[in-house]
Amino acid sequence: MNAVAYRSEWVDWVNTYDWSDSYAFTFTFPQEIAENRALVMRLMKLFLNRLDVAVYRHAARRNNRRCRRVTVIEGGSYAMNNHMHGVVKTPEKFSKPMFLMMMRLNWKIITQGEYQTEPYRYQIDEIRIEDDGKTGWVSYLSKTLHPQNADAFCIETTWLK
Repeated sequence: MNAVAYRSEWVDWVNTYDWSDSYAFTFTFPQEIAENRALVMRLMKLFLNRLDVAVYRHAARRNNRRCRRVTVIEGGSYAMNNHMHGVVKTPEKFSKPMFLMMMRLNWKIITQGEYQTEPYRYQIDEIRIEDDGKTGWVSYLSKTLHPQNADAFCIETTWLK
């Protein structure tokens, strides 16, 4: 499969899910963290697990409840600038402003508490749905996906149920 077809199939598949009332995030890091893909993955897992527990409390662990999300780790030039992108759907029981506050708070707990590092760029944006019912963010997330770089799509932290 060529790179264009691979990416197109991935975008079509992810766009089968409803991403209205969702937020997109991008987190970048200081060089000493950005050089280490495993550490960036660990930070993404911590952030998303904390968010799930904040939303679903004990059910996050007991019943495996998670916020719907799709995540990627982008390597940057020469895989020396690993950073995170993702889209997270606002759970039905939360208002969008409340969920946005929870996302920001949980990210700050990780970077200012556990890891004592502030990302260079920290951005959370509301998703806009186009007239065709799709979001441009899903296409943006896939920009580095191709058959030889399939691990950019982060299976360990994506949750699409």
